[in-house]
Amino acid sequence: MFRCLIAALFFSCLPRSDLSAAELRIRQLALPGSAVDLTHTEAGVLVRSDKGETYLYGEDGEFRIAPAGAWPEEAAPLAPPMVRDGRVARSSAFGLSAWYAEETEQYRHGALGDPIEALALAVLEVGGMTAIYRMAGDEVFEDLEPRIVDLDGEENGRPEIVTITASANEGAAIAVFGIGRDSTGAPTLVRLATSSRIGSAYRWLNIAGIADFDGDGFIEIAYVDRPHIRGELVFLEWRGVRLREQEREGGFANHHGGSTVQGLSLVADIDGDGHPDLLVPDRGYRHLLAVGLEGDGLREIARVKLPGVPVSAFGRAGIAAMVYLDEAGRPFEVRWEP
Repeated sequence: MFRCLIAALFFSCLPRSDLSAAELRIRQLALPGSAVDLTHTEAGVLVRSDKGETYLYGEDGEFRIAPAGAWPEEAAPLAPPMVRDGRVARSSAFGLSAWYAEETEQYRHGALGDPIEALALAVLEVGGMTAIYRMAGDEVFEDLEPRIVDLDGEENGRPEIVTITASANEGAAIAVFGIGRDSTGAPTLVRLATSSRIGSAYRWLNIAGIADFDGDGFIEIAYVDRPHIRGELVFLEWRGVRLREQEREGGFANHHGGSTVQGLSLVADIDGDGHPDLLVPDRGYRHLLAVGLEGDGLREIARVKLPGVPVSAFGRAGIAAMVYLDEAGRPFEVRWEP
């Protein structure tokens, strides 16, 4: 596929027809005061205002005062303790929690806001024991929340844990871990696969989404390679114990340097064809793009001009909408329709 040769202009060169496969619409939402934080819970999208109030986004596209205690409480003490700014991943479907532990400053990159990274990945079974994987040598976890995902779709199987690691010599990579058992029946973590590393120290990547984007029965892990300086959207296909690069295209971004927010993207079926697509900003944060993965490469489905730079995670709001905050604390709703 033809590659973009002038990425500095921040325009995507994805193939697209004159008639878009879907429409993206964006509007500012009314909120008393400015928003300072956004999170997504089972109840829906919650926004906290600078006045200390919490609002719940409703199906009608309006905010209402949320019930007392709606904002998620701080996680109970964990063993081993979670790293600073870390977040616990929970899967009720698999009865698992996962987090990063054992703080270290041996890498000192600061892409996620401070020089602290993690040396250990911990996974806890509900009512069971904690499995711990500890890094060795010059490697750390340069990530804040692991991802609990069933990559192989085995019936009654166990999920995998998808992480971002970094090496002092070769930079970031994606590592996939599986959950096994030792001779006593206790859970263990096994490293199943690691992607190719970027190749230089202090060069990072941020995962954008995980799904079977092209509908071929194999799961892809989408990430942005060096979102601050390069901005290439990459799709890795999971093939059992191997991560195979399937597609790479320039002109994207999903993280601001020094921020703890890693969720500037969203997986959803934008064009209604039954396959997941990806919503992700272009590299200049001028537009929000919907892209799909096909056998011959990436395809632009739709785009909409962004009225402000997104700084919060994208919060899914129902079947065909999401909410985010911009740098001025303004909440916006994005809706899509095939």
